[in-house]
Amino acid sequence: MRTRRPAPAGARPRVLLALLVLSARAAAATTPVTVPVTLPYALLERALAEHVFATADGRLEVLRDGQACNRLVLARPRVAAQGDGRVRVTLDVEAHGGSPLGTRCLLPFTWHGTLDLVETPFLEAAPLRIGFRVTDSHLAAADRTAARAPTVLWDWVKRLVHPRLEAVVIDVEDLRDAATALLDASLAAWPATAGHARATFAVASPQGGPDGLDVVLGFDLLEPPASARRAPLDTPLSAVELAAWDAAWQDWDAFLTWAVKQLAYTTPALRDAVLETLEDARYTLRAVLARDARGPDPARELFHATWGRLAPLVAALDGGTGTALRYLAFVGAGDALAALDTAGAGFGVRIDRAGLRALARSLVPAVDDGELAYDERPDPALRELYGLPPEPDFAAAAPAPSWLDWWLRPARAAADAPAAWLPPDDDPGDYLARVDTLLGDVVTESAAGERVAERFRAVYRLLVPSTAWQESCWRQFVERAGEVQPIRSSAGSIGLMQINRHVWRGLYDVERLADDIAYNARAGNEILVHYLVDYAIRRKEHEVRGDLDDLARATYAVYNGGPAHLRRYREAATRAPLKAIDEAFWHKYQALRAEGAAAVRSCYGR
Repeated sequence: MRTRRPAPAGARPRVLLALLVLSARAAAATTPVTVPVTLPYALLERALAEHVFATADGRLEVLRDGQACNRLVLARPRVAAQGDGRVRVTLDVEAHGGSPLGTRCLLPFTWHGTLDLVETPFLEAAPLRIGFRVTDSHLAAADRTAARAPTVLWDWVKRLVHPRLEAVVIDVEDLRDAATALLDASLAAWPATAGHARATFAVASPQGGPDGLDVVLGFDLLEPPASARRAPLDTPLSAVELAAWDAAWQDWDAFLTWAVKQLAYTTPALRDAVLETLEDARYTLRAVLARDARGPDPARELFHATWGRLAPLVAALDGGTGTALRYLAFVGAGDALAALDTAGAGFGVRIDRAGLRALARSLVPAVDDGELAYDERPDPALRELYGLPPEPDFAAAAPAPSWLDWWLRPARAAADAPAAWLPPDDDPGDYLARVDTLLGDVVTESAAGERVAERFRAVYRLLVPSTAWQESCWRQFVERAGEVQPIRSSAGSIGLMQINRHVWRGLYDVERLADDIAYNARAGNEILVHYLVDYAIRRKEHEVRGDLDDLARATYAVYNGGPAHLRRYREAATRAPLKAIDEAFWHKYQALRAEGAAAVRSCYGR
């Protein structure tokens, strides 16, 4: 966004919405695709503040004669919808006028009020940018009973104010370039389709809408040959298609995680919102992966659901006009990807790695492919966003060699071996006592637990072992065919606390989640503290029915189903299977309070 010298009206090209649909169609079938993008009015206000009112106090003195007899000062630009496709700019006005004579000012007047300017937005083609033409003005005195504005004030407004505001333009080349780059990347497998989309790409003239300037991107999608079309949704997946689906959801999850890390540092509120979006998306992914029958491209469902939540958060980001336009280019490119996928879903176009990486580069042009790769190793940046310490280097943290190691090491290894954490076939009492001690130590020693206020500590101390009981009957391992194995679910949940490797990717070491019961317990504890403090307590679940224990019920509902499930334990519309899960947890929570570890014997028929 910048200022420019006003061009003659005749030199300003007009791009009509009709350009979005090519009049001369190719012989092959085509589908018109439109992508609406809204540039918020707050963006125009920032442009005025940066390029017109760029003074220390935000006031603009447009006129001052040598004697200060004639003076015009503008302040506080506000932009809103006019209601007819135009926009209204409102300014505070302070005017002083008269006839200077030597050091005196004859017939002085002072006027305070507002100036409303009605502007018609239009499109300039080269470079691609939005300009504004003042088509109407109105002065209103602060004192509604005062006389109308002096004639000389109207002259000042038309001569000095109109040109300044008409010099403000919004560059939308980044928006166009991001969208066309995405088309090229997503349609690379179909050169003719990509070429046709680029050839027919157009931007419609902007219109002032309720929330901002509405701009429509459009292009025609040329359908590829029938041989390129995808199979019907109910066709079973081949091995090749299964591999493609795995690659698709991993690319999608890697992109989303990268985007969250880019955006989360902007404000604390946005951090919480994007982390919640990431968690809900990954819980949805967990559910999709657990299905027995999968459609050819469930990644589409995942992308559309998540993008619908992420895009408004990005579009609302504050900052300078250059930053805001970069965010809007990202949103516009993402909307183009969603529209392209919807329009082309029946004949082979899909959200893939190339499209997602083009989308990422619309936000950060220099992003490296390695940053967008799917990786299950702990990610320090992601852990930092969650307020978690760096993952320890367990090899470096090992105790220094000692002459006693020859005697102590076998004892330690035996105590930590998976077989040592198998429930016995006879009396599980000693085993349950060991797990109870482990869980108690985790709660007592956890740095994460320090986030829980004293008032809620009793709930927290019961929440962790109740969750472990609900998830695994206090088991990390089972024995199958003579081999000790960690407990795993079909959706990728592991061990004592059933930490899902997909939901918590980048936060925990998957191998240690499987092999180390204490590590698994600590991970589950950190997740529960996050959900207890950042969701249940922050959103005051304990105040709804006046019961502190509702914090445990709400926290477990989120642990089980994701942030969207926070209130399900108390909502009548909750589906019966979920109600049964929540009631089972509540029963265990109460039983542990009444009986302690002995209550878990019921898992073992005791």
